[in-house]
Amino acid sequence: ETGPVTLRVFNILGQRVATVVDGQLEAGSYAIPWRAEYPTGDRLPTGIYLYRMRAPGFETSAKMLLLK
Repeated sequence: ETGPVTLRVFNILGQRVATVVDGQLEAGSYAIPWRAEYPTGDRLPTGIYLYRMRAPGFETSAKMLLLK
């Protein structure tokens, strides 16, 4: 089954800082590298970030800590 999948990263203020995945994916497990950069290419600072992943029949969000 293929469906729309999004994986977005937000700063602690709720501002979106990155879209890691935004497209059609088949059901399964994936390892998606993320370089911890703004869309401009600048590196994100150390801190707490939130991510939200949405897929057909599934949605999750959690905190993560970015360390350099």
